[in-house]
Amino acid sequence: MKKLIFIPAVLAALVTLASCEEDYTNEVVNGDLDYPDSEQSVSLPRCGDGTELYPCGPYAVEVHSVLPNDKIAVTGYHDIEENILTPGENVFTSQQLRVYLLQQGYRYMVLSILAAWCPHCQNETNALSQIIDDYKNKVFFLGVIVTTTTSDIDSSPIVAYSFARQRHLDDKDNYYMSWDPDHRYYFDYLKGGFPTNYVIDLETMEIMREFAAVETTSDWRSILDPLH
Repeated sequence: MKKLIFIPAVLAALVTLASCEEDYTNEVVNGDLDYPDSEQSVSLPRCGDGTELYPCGPYAVEVHSVLPNDKIAVTGYHDIEENILTPGENVFTSQQLRVYLLQQGYRYMVLSILAAWCPHCQNETNALSQIIDDYKNKVFFLGVIVTTTTSDIDSSPIVAYSFARQRHLDDKDNYYMSWDPDHRYYFDYLKGGFPTNYVIDLETMEIMREFAAVETTSDWRSILDPLH
């Protein structure tokens, strides 16, 4: 069972760091997990006031815009409706995740667009894994492993879960790893290079900040500590 929680805040200055371009490939070690590729049908709620309706737009993947209500394909280990671990029910919407996290007390989420072959993504998540427990009741993290045009490593439940497991993030209460079956996150969310990160206010789903790779624990803390 996953437990989740968040905190409000004023955000500090942007961290300027390196990112991975798509001219680098590297072999990733896949796990032996066998998650289903089948997807649930997903309905998008109407926008409006209140937790049960998704916030109204304008929708865009831009700072100060409202994050689109997209499908999220978590790597098959959590059923939001039943609040239990299950490998079969792994597709839900941003709205369903939003409602669940708000119910658990979270206020902010960090969304990270990652590639399994990207060394900056590996460094960023390695650093995050060292301090993520300090933010367990404060900040929730959603990583998305995407398929890139120059890599032979496709986005899949196994690649995504293996990436998280190798970095000891697979059993964290405030971290989900997702994959990108429709290539939506690759085409619409990636900005310039890997990784691309966003801080999102879960109450309004407004993108409050965008930042590139953060490869040290101190860089992570400079972004996360103001979220309270």
